[in-house]
Amino acid sequence: MEAKIMEEYRYRFDDFRKNNSKNGVIEVDAANCFDLLVGSIINTLLISERFEQGDKEFDELKTSLAEGFESASILDAFTPKWLMNSEWWAWRSKTVRRPFDLIYAQVDKGIKKRLEDVASGKHIIGDEGDDFVDAFLIKMEKDKMDGVTDSTFNPETMAIDMYDLWIGGQETTSATLTWACACFLNHPEVVEELRKELLGVTGGTRGISLTDKPNTPFLNATINEIQRIASILSMNLSRQIKEDAVIDGQPISAGTIVTTQMSMIHTDETVFKNHTEFNPKRFLENNNLDKSLIPFGIGKRVCLGESLARAELYLITGNLVLDFDFEPVGQKPEIKTRSPFAMMKRPPHYNIRFVPLN
Repeated sequence: MEAKIMEEYRYRFDDFRKNNSKNGVIEVDAANCFDLLVGSIINTLLISERFEQGDKEFDELKTSLAEGFESASILDAFTPKWLMNSEWWAWRSKTVRRPFDLIYAQVDKGIKKRLEDVASGKHIIGDEGDDFVDAFLIKMEKDKMDGVTDSTFNPETMAIDMYDLWIGGQETTSATLTWACACFLNHPEVVEELRKELLGVTGGTRGISLTDKPNTPFLNATINEIQRIASILSMNLSRQIKEDAVIDGQPISAGTIVTTQMSMIHTDETVFKNHTEFNPKRFLENNNLDKSLIPFGIGKRVCLGESLARAELYLITGNLVLDFDFEPVGQKPEIKTRSPFAMMKRPPHYNIRFVPLN
């Protein structure tokens, strides 16, 4: 996983140096930069294909996905299916569901192409496969050979799984990295302290690796604080209680819909003092504070992509600090969401300069 992440990181910033730099300084739209990088990482893991700048299909997917997340609200979560599919509600359903339909169509198209390439001999699947699609096809073939008649491993399930993984692996990590750079632009002293720690670990002769994590407490704390400030998902997915229960002294009847409002946990003044302040050191001063940080949820329904997201945030953030200085284009972005009432807290929109370090 680390090799895939770093391969795409190096490729993306080499591409930016060639096409988006002036006098050696890279200038890009922050959101587009991380969309391309994170999108290529997840797509490479799924189907061994990266996205390039100017890819119209990817641009359409990203634009519609952002619109869908920004417009989706608690209202949509409780809209009955019959109403959602009715002509009366078509204006709303098309807005919210369009991006997800586009992503599913794109995923389905990729699978069909891979199946055609396998059938024609253009793509040969090795013993373990090159990516998620290969691994899934190997499992499908094994179930067929074993005579499994009710296997859930089929092309339709593969498309749905890839759809889930793409949505979960793309937008949240990309948005968090965009939040990270907004924080760095406003707090250069944090960047200086981070770089000092990372140069001490690497000697300035190599990039940061996941094996360095035990030796980078300030980077770990900074990523925690970025995730707390970003708090991408305002609330978790809804659950339905199956039997009567009591939550924090409040009786709840069976059948009630409940959810965790994670953004309220991450801004709780009794836990995170001066919660609007970007202060990574709070996690160093209180070693137990990270237990109150749940950006991926907790329990058996924790985010499936947590390990990938954590690896991306650590490797990309750490290596960006080692490789570049950060400069705003125009005014510094406010550390403030542009979608405060949506289900997903979008980061501010801004351009950034990445200044290569010697």
